[in-house]
Amino acid sequence: MNLGTGRSRIWRSTLASAILASAFAGNFLSTAHATTSEDYEKALTAFNADKYNETYIHLKNSLKKDPENLAAKILMGKILLINGYLNAAELEFVEAIEMGADINLLAEPLGNTWLFLNKYTDIVNFNQTSKLTKESNRAWLQIRATACIRLDDLACAETDYSQILSDTPSYVPAINGMASIALQRDNLPLASKLINDAENIEKENAITWRLKGQLAYREGNTKAATEYLQTALSFNREDPIALRNLVDLYLQAKDYDQAKLFVDEIIEDTPNDPLAILLNSWLQSRNTETAIDNEQLLQLNEFMSQLDPEIIASQPMLLYISGLTNFFNNNMEKAAKDFTSYLQNEPDDIQAVMMLSQVYLSTQQGKQALLLLERYQDVLLENPDSALILGDLFIKENKAFKAERLLQQLEARYPSESKLQLFKIRLMAARGKQDKALAILEQNFAKFKDSPSYLFTYALMNLQASRYDQALRSASLLADKFPEDPEVYNLQAGILIRQGQLVEAKSRIEKALAINPALFPAKFNLAATESRLGNLEVSSQLVEELLTLSPKHNETLLLKAHNLTRLGSTQEAKQIYIDILTLTSENIAAKERLVAIYQREGDSKSALYHLDRLIKDEFDNPDYLLSKAGLLIALKDYENAKKTLNIVENFIQQDATRLLRLSDQLLLINEEDRALAAMEKAQSAAPESSIIALAHVRLLLKLDKVNDANELLASIATAQQDNANYWLLKGRALTAEERDEEAIEAFQRALRLDRDFAPPLIAIYNYALNERYVDTFIEESEVIIKQNPKNLLAKSLLAQYLYFIRDFEAATALYIELVKIPETPSPAQAYNRLAIMAMEMETEIAESAESYISKAYELAPSSSKILDTFGWLKAQQGQYETSLKLLRDAYARDANDPNIRYHLGYTLAKLGRIEEAKEELIFAVNVKRPFFKRPEAQSLLDSL
Repeated sequence: MNLGTGRSRIWRSTLASAILASAFAGNFLSTAHATTSEDYEKALTAFNADKYNETYIHLKNSLKKDPENLAAKILMGKILLINGYLNAAELEFVEAIEMGADINLLAEPLGNTWLFLNKYTDIVNFNQTSKLTKESNRAWLQIRATACIRLDDLACAETDYSQILSDTPSYVPAINGMASIALQRDNLPLASKLINDAENIEKENAITWRLKGQLAYREGNTKAATEYLQTALSFNREDPIALRNLVDLYLQAKDYDQAKLFVDEIIEDTPNDPLAILLNSWLQSRNTETAIDNEQLLQLNEFMSQLDPEIIASQPMLLYISGLTNFFNNNMEKAAKDFTSYLQNEPDDIQAVMMLSQVYLSTQQGKQALLLLERYQDVLLENPDSALILGDLFIKENKAFKAERLLQQLEARYPSESKLQLFKIRLMAARGKQDKALAILEQNFAKFKDSPSYLFTYALMNLQASRYDQALRSASLLADKFPEDPEVYNLQAGILIRQGQLVEAKSRIEKALAINPALFPAKFNLAATESRLGNLEVSSQLVEELLTLSPKHNETLLLKAHNLTRLGSTQEAKQIYIDILTLTSENIAAKERLVAIYQREGDSKSALYHLDRLIKDEFDNPDYLLSKAGLLIALKDYENAKKTLNIVENFIQQDATRLLRLSDQLLLINEEDRALAAMEKAQSAAPESSIIALAHVRLLLKLDKVNDANELLASIATAQQDNANYWLLKGRALTAEERDEEAIEAFQRALRLDRDFAPPLIAIYNYALNERYVDTFIEESEVIIKQNPKNLLAKSLLAQYLYFIRDFEAATALYIELVKIPETPSPAQAYNRLAIMAMEMETEIAESAESYISKAYELAPSSSKILDTFGWLKAQQGQYETSLKLLRDAYARDANDPNIRYHLGYTLAKLGRIEEAKEELIFAVNVKRPFFKRPEAQSLLDSL
């Protein structure tokens, strides 16, 4: 989900105040913030009293004065959701996340909003859940599982429900979810057990009783099913699924009056429900031979994409119409399902057979197309063009003997058909006689030199054989004979691209486009060539022109996504890949690139989903399998990771690079012996590789096999004296033996070889944190900083160390230097520490702290730590209303930080809001994580 929307609205509404903010930050906070804070506090009080209209009024006033009041935005979203303004609620929640809100406060209301809006894909693709608490994560998983089910992704839903139940085994909604999945998979015994488990925990759960009714129906007991569904409705009269199930039972029993009653109830509640419309149509036409007349069919077409597949399957005519509609809309996966179901009812409709084959071919499902057409081979012989489609599939799927038999049958029927001769040449090449096939083309060149199809075949076959000169000869002859044919120049360009002659290829493409500016293949080749030449902006412009002509052309969409990724717009690129796979689920390039993007984003679950789709077609691809194991490890699914590594190990016995990856992953799942064995195999496969040898040493040290590590280091020592990595590992080995003086010397040796090499300095820094070799760390850091004043790591480590030991004067000097360097990664946090130190020091507290925190706030106004520091400073200055506003904003971004909760409690206490203060302080003193200010928080709590 791209959360970039809404930024422009905020920017426009705050532009004027932003211009003044840097000059008058203190005054701005003490006036406007105080007023908007008062409105928010009134809104919060009204909300807690269930006075939603009053809440809305106060929030509207608060946000009018400060559109970026994060706490007010979150509460506004909740009010809008309660009142049914779903799109407006979504906008508030999305903008709040964009502004840095704590996801624990937003995941559940945003997820529910998306469910109501039917934005199931947005839920499944949402990847900002890593910081959810246990309770928030459970609520999110329940929402996500619901979305998965509505997307017909049962495996996804099952994973989410299982994760919930692993933490909370008696959680009835998740048990019901698993029961629903079992029903959909026809696993009735498991469904029965799960339903009974849920009923034993909660007797009057409407969903449990609805599932019980569905189970009874599947078991053939319609009487019990009716009774259970009626019981479900007694607990929740507004359950539309139970209503629909009950209607189905009445229709089956031909109890039309009772069915009509319930259908009317459904339509009254959801007037645009397509299922209700279809049911109503059935009921109105139940006494006629035709279930739905033309007018009703037009109405049905408007909702075709929303109808339940079981309903469409009941009418073959509707299946065929649905298939055609989806085909022309490029919804190939749905079209395939529709035509397949149609052919089960009308197996002799050859037109439907050819349509289904076209769907398969459009989605690169050649095997499925072959299986389909082969069943109709005798009928296809009546049309040579259709039969040759089957013939080319035989060749593509390495079934040349069947292609030969088909050719013989066609030659007997159509002895003078020239297309068969070209097919015969293609077949000859497929049977391993490429040279002979090319020779035949050469022999017949003069005879067919005026035939465009022959010359194109000649060029393409030579291109496939990497005989570029011959291919270009044919293409040149085509250009001589057909100088106004742009496709000839595009063919020449394709050959030149394969040769890597991109500039020359570009000139040929431009010549083609000069003749026919609308030639799609030529324009696409130009866009691809510009991209490869690094002209991304030009390429992107051409892509947009292509998509105007053909919005769903896969190769163009892939190129667009590729360009976007290189330009840094990965979210948009990701959505394009997802859209491509919706249309062509077998697209390998889209899956591979999606996996790569999701991995970079840390969304292992989504990456694994698309990787599994790749492995389905290439089960023995070692890179896919190693990547899958890595993703499973990231998801902590160690058992399946182990199974995957067991498989891939068989394919990479002599591949040093992949064995190295295997070793790393085995170590992550605590398979230490196997990790070591894989590493030994890697070194055996590449004995001269210093990279693998040092990786072997690193592994031995991780396994505490220090003696073995030392032996290996000794064996490579002579050749590695000038390798900083060698001395780093030597130092780590000496550290493991507690030979600290020698270890420090080794780390220093590594630094002398490469002053910008971070790990040895970090190793010495870790000694300093334990109050050892402090002078060495400081001296080495100062030497590095002197030699390279822009070495941010050395300067940052030294500043941080001095901050930790409370040498604020020296730390302040370094942080002042750091904030002056443009490349400093987090200048806002450096300013924040400067403000904290200024508050702790006894001189110039107010002035310097205010200056530093104002700069930090200007750079990162959404940082919870900076807001906390700013709010705490205001509290120390006695500006409690301003402090409260800032601390509320900090809380909205990190509700579990005990420092924020302590500071919030302190401020509320100063404002006389004792009960609220106690609530915050109780949280702070009882937090499980380390909390330096716990004694002060406890003391304040006791005083209240």
